[in-house]
Formats: sequence, structure tokens, C-alpha cells
Amino acid sequence: MKKELKFRTGEALRFGWQTFGKNALLLIVLTLIIGALSGGFSAVTTRMSESDPNSALAIPVNLLSIVINMIVAIGFTKIALDLIYKRKTELSLIFTQWKYFWRYLGASILYGLIVIGGLILLIVPGIIWGIKYGFFSYAIVDKDMGALEALRESGKITMGHKGQLFWFKIVLFLVQILGIIALGVGYLVAYPVTVLAEAWVYKRLAK
Repeated sequence: MKKELKFRTGEALRFGWQTFGKNALLLIVLTLIIGALSGGFSAVTTRMSESDPNSALAIPVNLLSIVINMIVAIGFTKIALDLIYKRKTELSLIFTQWKYFWRYLGASILYGLIVIGGLILLIVPGIIWGIKYGFFSYAIVDKDMGALEALRESGKITMGHKGQLFWFKIVLFLVQILGIIALGVGYLVAYPVTVLAEAWVYKRLAK
């Protein structure tokens, strides 16, 4: 029996675009904050390594960068889910989702180890496992799950859809590349649209 398609890439992107249009200011500001934080920490660490390669501040600055970037990523996930479920949301959520931090960190480490292990095994398993467990962050925030539980949930909802998700991820990547090519400004639209599209696909798979 042919497996029912739970989502279509075009429909996901269309939803992401329409939702972006209704919340453009919020999403552009979020993208600017993420870019500023990433670029700022990168500039600081580069300057430190150039001026003093053995600086004792390098490790704590890098750790702070990882923590802040994770919190912001969790916050963006929360806002994306709020928009997908048509709930009221606000910009401050990007910095306030600390309750998920340790679970997100633990799941991220496990996810990274799984993907690296798969890549060592002739690359293909790493790609498959990366797709299989790639929705763990949504499960943590959406369903308040622990790290292992979220990884298992992602594995469950992606079962039978990995091929479709593989091409979906490629399309999202190409959309972001096109956004960068468009003088970089297009990325302010492309990035939030792809995040919203991915959140929408999560919602469809999790039904």
C-alpha cells in the first residue's frame, strides 16, 4: 500500500511565506538578533585569537557563545511553534526559554554523536539518522519532553518519510542560499520562512 504523504514541500513553503507576511517585523528582528549575536561572538573570538592565541578568556567566551546561541535557537523554535499553532507570541521569548536548556543541550550532544557515528559508517547512515532524529528540538519545546524522549519521538514521526524529508531539507537549503545571493538581505526573509516551513512539517508529522 502506498504511504500517505503527510506534507508537501510547496505547501510547507507557502505556509511559511504567508505566516512570515503576517509577522514580518517580528521575524526580521529575530533574524537580525541571531545574525548579530553569531557575528559578534565570531568577531570577538577572532580578535582574541589574533591578539593572544593563548588567552585564558577564549574558553569562557566560546562557552558563553554556545549557551547564548542555544537559548536563542530554543526561543526561535518556541516562537515558530506559537505561530504555527496560531498562539500569541512575543520577541522576549527568544531569551527566556531556559527551562529547556539542559534537555536541549543533552539532546544536541546525543544527536551530534549519532550523526557523526553514522557519517563514519560510509556517510549514508549519518544522513538517514540526521533526518530521523532532526525534529528533537521541536519535540522538547512542543511536548515538554526530555532529551532521549524527544529523540525517540522524532524517530517515530519521521518513520516512512525520510526520503521526502531529505528532498525537503535540500529545498530549504537552496532557498536559504538564494536568500544569501540576493545581496544578503534576502536571507532576512529566507531564513524565517524556512524555519516556519520546517515547524509546519513537524506539526503535520506529529499528528
